[in-house]
Amino acid sequence: MTLLDSSMHSLLTSDILKLLSLGKVYTIQNFLSEPVEKLISITKLNFKKILQIKTSLLNKYSPVLMSGTALAQSSSQSTKSVSSGIGKLDNLLLGGLCPGSVYEVCSPAGDGKTQMCHTIAAFIKHPVYWFDSKGDFSAKRICQISNKDIEGTLSRIQVCRVESLLHLIEALYDLVSRFDSSSCQEIRIVVVDSVPTHFYALLDTSVNCQGYLSQIGNLLKYLAHRHSCIVLTTNLLSLASEPHEEDRPGMGKYWNHVPHVSVGDGYRLSIMQSNSRRLSHEQVELVKISLKGVH
Repeated sequence: MTLLDSSMHSLLTSDILKLLSLGKVYTIQNFLSEPVEKLISITKLNFKKILQIKTSLLNKYSPVLMSGTALAQSSSQSTKSVSSGIGKLDNLLLGGLCPGSVYEVCSPAGDGKTQMCHTIAAFIKHPVYWFDSKGDFSAKRICQISNKDIEGTLSRIQVCRVESLLHLIEALYDLVSRFDSSSCQEIRIVVVDSVPTHFYALLDTSVNCQGYLSQIGNLLKYLAHRHSCIVLTTNLLSLASEPHEEDRPGMGKYWNHVPHVSVGDGYRLSIMQSNSRRLSHEQVELVKISLKGVH
């Protein structure tokens, strides 16, 4: 369940959120299920303002009704895979990246995760929305990888420099709002490189990291499911320090349910986890990283 946050509505100020917390109203579901009279009593907001918040939350987070015809058309479009531009990755994924899916590239630091994102962004002929937490996006790198229509390639990529987890949440909400208000049906790529950058910085603080991760995960899955986006995230892999231990993806077990497919990077590509029975966890593809990207 997604925790209430001040970025969800202008009336949900920090003071109002504190009052709601005292009244044991923590999540969107809590807020929507409580009678208006109780929320008025807790927050001291009037009926009209409570109704505004409820309506806004319902519009953003309630399931969308679709006709059978629309659902069939959407399903048909979303199952057509798109080549990543990395042949060996396409082999692992049985054809390429599927719209409506969340992918994760997971490996130790410095193992080529951002290089893979650059290669995919340079190759795919669809709009790319890149959320850059590390300052690693490089237009020069895109130019090195792309050998055709460099100006057109760069114009397709929009980059947002992310300064914190809260900033990432706000930026994703803004993207959701833009997509919700648009009638565009084109496939779009959303790259988040990377969530752990700011997550680890908050571990020793009183900030509710799990609440932030919950919102980020829900927003990414919403973009994938509702708008048939191809979502690509990067995650750090913590290497085991003892023989009896296993390597662990960053952000804990909670994050494991967010990506549909997690791909180990470095120079050995393999499927780490997947909700598809068709994908093989045994197959390994060796890749190289050069000026022309990952290949």
